[in-house]
Amino acid sequence: MGLSQPCFWDSPFSNARPSPVSMLRSKRGSPYLRRAIWLAAISAVRFSPQLRESYDLKRAQGKHHYVAMAAVARKLVHIIHALWTQNCLYNTDYRWTPPGGDNTLI
Repeated sequence: MGLSQPCFWDSPFSNARPSPVSMLRSKRGSPYLRRAIWLAAISAVRFSPQLRESYDLKRAQGKHHYVAMAAVARKLVHIIHALWTQNCLYNTDYRWTPPGGDNTLI
C-alpha cells in the first residue's frame, strides 16, 4: 500500500489538525494590502451606492457584517483588477449588461 499522502497540516512539530475556524481566512499575501483593501471597502460601502447595495443585499440574506464586508472587498478587488487590466477610469454610472445588451432574464 505505501505511505499515506501528507496533508497540508502535517508538521514535524504537531500532530493536531487545524480547527475549521482557523482554515477560513487565508494568511497569504501582504497583510498591509489586505488591510488597505478592507479599509477601502469600508469607505466604499459608505460612499458608493452600488457597493452599498451589494452590502445591503448580503445583510438582507442574513449574512454577518464581516461576511458582507468581505464580499464588498472582493467586489472592489474585481473592479480594481478590471480597471487596471483595461486601462480605463472608474465610471460610477456603469451598469453591467449581459452579452447581447438584453437586460431581461429568460
